[in-house]
Amino acid sequence: MAATAAARPDLTQTRCCGKEVADGTGSRFTVGRGATCAAFRLGFGSMARRGAQRTAAFVAEAVRTSGVRAVVATGWGGIAPEVESGDVLVIDQALHDWLFPRMSAIVHHGGSGATGAALASGHPQVVCPFVADQPHWAARMHAVDVAPAPLRQQDLTADRLARVVNDVALRERAEHLGELIRAQDGVTVAVDALERLS
Repeated sequence: MAATAAARPDLTQTRCCGKEVADGTGSRFTVGRGATCAAFRLGFGSMARRGAQRTAAFVAEAVRTSGVRAVVATGWGGIAPEVESGDVLVIDQALHDWLFPRMSAIVHHGGSGATGAALASGHPQVVCPFVADQPHWAARMHAVDVAPAPLRQQDLTADRLARVVNDVALRERAEHLGELIRAQDGVTVAVDALERLS
C-alpha cells in the first residue's frame, strides 16, 4: 500500500540533505544515509497500544537528541499523529521493501514480515516485541548483531535510539547481512522446492 498522510509536510524543503525519492503515488520526500541526513522508521504494525502521547513525545525527543529525522508509521497501533513536524513524517503505512532501504534504522515490533524486510534493508534495528513470535525474532536480531537487546516499547528512549543510529559496528553488520539476503533468490528456491514435491 502507498504511504498516506493528511497535510504531509514537504520534507524536500527541510534542512536534511539526501536524495529525493518518490513512493509511486506522486508523494515525495527526501531521505538519505549518514549521520547528518538520516531518518529512522518507527512503527509497531497492528500491535494495539496505549500511550500514543508518550510515543509522540519520545519521537520528538529522539529527533531533537539524535539529529535524525523520523518516519512514523501509525498503522493500527495508533501512534499520535500530532508529532508531525518538519523533521517527522507521519504516515498510515508504506511498503516495507520500499521504505526500509531509505531509512538509517528501523524500529519495529518484531513481526516476521517487518523483521525480514528490515534485515534485507541492511540497516540496524530496534525491536520492541509484544506477543507470539515477536520475542523470538527480537532475540534473533540481537544474536546476529543487527539490533541491541530486545526492548519493551515503554523502555525505548531517544538516547537508546541515537546509540543505535550511530553504532558503526551494528551498521556494518546490518549492511553485510543485508547484502547477503538481497543476493538470494528465495522465491525461486521456494518455487523449485514446491515443484519437486508435486
